[in-house]
Amino acid sequence: MNKLLNSLLYHHNLFWKRQFFGIINSISQRDSRVYFCCVVTFKLPKGVRLIHPVGVVIGKSVKFGKNVRILQNATIGSAGLSKSLTPTIGNNVIIGPGAVVVGSISIGDNVIIGANTVITKDVPSNTIVKPPKPTFEPIKI
Repeated sequence: MNKLLNSLLYHHNLFWKRQFFGIINSISQRDSRVYFCCVVTFKLPKGVRLIHPVGVVIGKSVKFGKNVRILQNATIGSAGLSKSLTPTIGNNVIIGPGAVVVGSISIGDNVIIGANTVITKDVPSNTIVKPPKPTFEPIKI
């Protein structure tokens, strides 16, 4: 248990105190019972908070406004190989779990992006974006 606690403290220091992530692969390198993965390739601005930083991927040239909250498994970055085609995120934005925000798009201020929503077009300010409702089809046996 002491080994596990030391591993968690080590990654806590990397993650919160220095706020420079580089590429953090996983605690599993030190202890195979705990999995933690967050890929951020640059120093995050002060106003950006990762609420549950598991599975979060953020591209290097993404531009953030103030007070941005990102939940687990979110992906924010380019839609292709070009690193310059990344999103610009406005102020007071919440990006829900599993959301994908890709391409050279703009997310306005005061936007809430719902869970598992894929954003490939501009989002105006003061908007809630939700994924489409699921459809149900009976299984034909």
